[in-house]
Formats: sequence, C-alpha cells, structure tokens
Amino acid sequence: MRTHLLTSIVLISCAILPLASVAQADLPTPVLRKSLWRVGLFNLVRPGFSHELRLTRKVSLLSVANLRTDYISHSEQNQPTIWYRSLTAQASLSGRYYYNLDPRLTAGKNIQYNSGNYLSVGAYYTSPVVAQWGEQSLYQRTYPLGTGNTVNVRFLWGIQRQLPPKRFYYDLSAGLQVNTNKSSSRLHGSFTAQLAIGYCLTK
Repeated sequence: MRTHLLTSIVLISCAILPLASVAQADLPTPVLRKSLWRVGLFNLVRPGFSHELRLTRKVSLLSVANLRTDYISHSEQNQPTIWYRSLTAQASLSGRYYYNLDPRLTAGKNIQYNSGNYLSVGAYYTSPVVAQWGEQSLYQRTYPLGTGNTVNVRFLWGIQRQLPPKRFYYDLSAGLQVNTNKSSSRLHGSFTAQLAIGYCLTK
C-alpha cells in the first residue's frame, strides 16, 4: 500500500514537471542534450551508471543503477574493534526540471552536458544485502530497520555543472526523502543530500 502511494506520487509529479516548462516562454531550439550516458566515479562510495533522457527542452528522465557500501566499526576500552561491511544494489528513476537554462544561455554561461539548476522528484529502490562481512549484530544495532529492500521518494533541489577537463561533471542535490520499509508500520520523512562526481560517456 505504501509503495503504491509513493509510486503514484512520483507518476503525478513527473506528469506535472513538463507543464512547468510549458508555462514559461521557451526558445525555439532544444536546450537539454537528447541522451547522456554517465559513469559515477565518486558518489559517496556508490559507483554506478546513469542515463539522462530529454523529454522536453527543460525536462529530462534520469535512471541510475549503482552499488552501495556500508561500513560500521565499534570499539570499547580494552576490547578489540569489531566491524561490519555490506554491499547492496540500488536503482532509481526520477524526473528533472531545469529551471535556469534560458538565463544561463542569455548570460553566455555554459550549459553543456545539462549544466544547470533543477528540481527533481523520483523513486529510489535499495535491494536486500547481497554481500556482507564482519559482525552482523553490529549492523542490526545500528540500523534496526535495515537498509535493504526499501523504496523511498525524494523531492530534491540540485545543481549540475561541467568540470574541467571536458566531460567530467559534478551533481549536488539536497531535499526531502520519504521512506518506507517492510519492517516499518508507517511512512517517515528525513533530510537527504548527495554529491556525485563522474564522467560523461556521451561526446
């Protein structure tokens, strides 16, 4: 039920995003790149691949697949340090509305590789743990609800820019995350922020 509600929110929000771009006076030519493939070189220890597809001049659909690693350690006086590491897979689908591309063009600023500020709404899935090492009880004490097999929806503001040398980029975003978990009885929100640095495979 919670997952269906979150999915409905994402679909409705993605439908509204293109309307926001139509509400403004548009230039006659496309601004966003038609298709961009990227590899994440640094994403807070979450390497992966992404594809951004242009839907309208200012709206795109971003799909991401990556791996997530968690590392926990604990030590007490006169006791050996215990640790736990885990590996999970993540996938996400989100719509982006780039709201400042025309002002950047007018000011003569770079908009290559979709360099602009955006608003985003998307669904994010984290798989159950696929590999783990160390003391499992430490993980259960740190994450009583676990981090695997979850779906959340994120409402984000972000900034994406090209980095030298050409085709490198960074993507910084922050906003509200609405979480759901099979072990949880209700939805709960939290603040989220993420930084990605990578390389654009599309020339």
